[in-house]
Amino acid sequence: MYVPICLSINRINPGKVDARSIDDAVHCSAYLRDAEKAFEAQQWQHAKELYTHAIRYADAAAWILLKRAICNFNIEEHYETISDTGKVLKLEADNIFALEMRGRSYYLLGT
Repeated sequence: MYVPICLSINRINPGKVDARSIDDAVHCSAYLRDAEKAFEAQQWQHAKELYTHAIRYADAAAWILLKRAICNFNIEEHYETISDTGKVLKLEADNIFALEMRGRSYYLLGT
């Protein structure tokens, strides 16, 4: 499976790419590759931890937040699911999947 190289969205200056940015991108990409494998194997806790590491490098990547939200939902950490889907919705207000998952989490919490 191909996972795109992750740029350090929260740190990179588009006009200047330095060695640290490249190292960050390599680390992020490795975390994402491993996270996708764990996700496909339904190893939710492990995948969540790996996505968390990747988010440190790319905190504005909605798809990574959404994947972590799915992991949280599957391990019944609904407050975390609500938090992650809220961040996704700030980035992509029309993300129906994030809205649905957020609603399901609120429902399961009884709020």
